[in-house]
Amino acid sequence: MPQSKSRKGHKQHHQHEPQHGTPHTNKNNRTLIVPMIIFATLGLGIGFFINSDSAPTWIASTLLGALAGFIFGKQVEKAAKKRAK
Repeated sequence: MPQSKSRKGHKQHHQHEPQHGTPHTNKNNRTLIVPMIIFATLGLGIGFFINSDSAPTWIASTLLGALAGFIFGKQVEKAAKKRAK
């Protein structure tokens, strides 16, 4: 007698676990990059406004602006994680 052509049961898929050698990527990386760019641009504008002839002033104000943006982005990320809980 022929076998019935019924479908086999569905196999459960396992969650993919990253290998131990691969670096962990931050999904919220934009949370840090966008404020850094915005604050660095504002810092450059402030540095140009303060002293338009000095390139070191521009560089220093841009770096300070990027640092402020990084700190601001970290705070936003912490608040979002706290709110998600």
